[in-house]
Amino acid sequence: MKAMKLLVLISLLLAIGCYSNQENSTGVIGEKSQQGGALVDGSLSKNILIPKTFAEPLRINLHDECGEVPVTPLPPVDISQPTVVTLSENHRFLINGQLFFPIGLYGVPGSPDVMDDISSAGFNAAQTYTGCCDGSSLDDQKAFLQSAQDAGVVGVVHPFSDPNVIYSTPPADLQALLAQREAYGSLLFWYTFDEPGLWGVPTQLTSDYNEFLHTYAGNHPNALVECPAQDLTMYMPSTDFMMIDPYPVPMFPIREVWDMTLLALEAANGEKGVFGVPQAFDWDEDIGIIPPNHVFRPTVPEMRNMTWQFLALGANGLLYFCYGRITAHPEEWAGLQGIVSEVNSVSAVIAEPMLGFVPVQPNVPYVVATYRKHEGINYMIAISLWIHPVDITFDLSGFTDSPWCAVALFEDGRQVPLNGQTLTDHFEPNEVHVYQIR
Repeated sequence: MKAMKLLVLISLLLAIGCYSNQENSTGVIGEKSQQGGALVDGSLSKNILIPKTFAEPLRINLHDECGEVPVTPLPPVDISQPTVVTLSENHRFLINGQLFFPIGLYGVPGSPDVMDDISSAGFNAAQTYTGCCDGSSLDDQKAFLQSAQDAGVVGVVHPFSDPNVIYSTPPADLQALLAQREAYGSLLFWYTFDEPGLWGVPTQLTSDYNEFLHTYAGNHPNALVECPAQDLTMYMPSTDFMMIDPYPVPMFPIREVWDMTLLALEAANGEKGVFGVPQAFDWDEDIGIIPPNHVFRPTVPEMRNMTWQFLALGANGLLYFCYGRITAHPEEWAGLQGIVSEVNSVSAVIAEPMLGFVPVQPNVPYVVATYRKHEGINYMIAISLWIHPVDITFDLSGFTDSPWCAVALFEDGRQVPLNGQTLTDHFEPNEVHVYQIR
């Protein structure tokens, strides 16, 4: 009987403490509970504190059911009319002020059928190697941009085949040629040089070319692509953002993409963005030596791994190299489309700036992770750069105080257990996990 009375007394104390106005009450049940009286919205807060009647308050966490929160992708941009393309403070593309994340292909033919095909495959950007402006090349570029515009795809073109033309031709004449391309809403940026360090292009020329385009075609940024680490700093002043094209598979470890992107970010020093050119071709085919029982490399998992390496480090766009090579392999082409579908589905997340690196245990350089936030939710991109299976624990304390739900995106809603502020998961070789953490 005494035990029953004690239980009733405790229940009364809890009720009084949670619903009263007393100063020692820390209970929070609904929006109006701190002021006393009934709940207005009838909802429970996610944190209920038992009143300070006890020496140690008991915290009970009441959460929504753990599950994946849908991400709204970036909306399409209107490119039906001439556009102004700028770069945001976070080095993201803005088309007429609207956020845009380009995911495209190198070497795309300018026919309407091809543009429609790549648009249907999930790509929103295309690059052409057609120069300008000898013979029919100007008309070819204009046809390319028109086909792209009709398909809702943005285009990347060379301003001139020979950059030295800026020294020998009246600027007004060149400006008129540039204006004919800028008349298309599909123009995204000017593609100026391809690995100038490899070809010994003087930095004076690259710098002058960059300045000329700013002066006479300033509605669109311009960029060059470079890869050798020693050249990144040399040419960084000559580009509005740095494109890098490490193609490691199969000669080098796949982490070459990570290392090269870090070097490019270091050279950019936070002042410019880095744009990824992932490998989507086979080196054996490229050099014309096909061994027996040849398997296309990179494999689809390797292409996915390299894609997410760029994205994890905050790349402001992707152009896969290249259209003709990858489309010749239906299985790999289908796999790449699946990768692009993933990226498109979370385009609003990857357009957010990368905020930092996530510590891992064991502390080895074979699994890497970064985090960012979108609409109040944390996202962590974790990538294995190792050739062996491994279990890794991530320390989440750098970006969240009390995580209660972790879901691996693109994995059928798989929930990953949390242990306080840590998350442990398994990685197969080259595997990527993208986590939504609340």
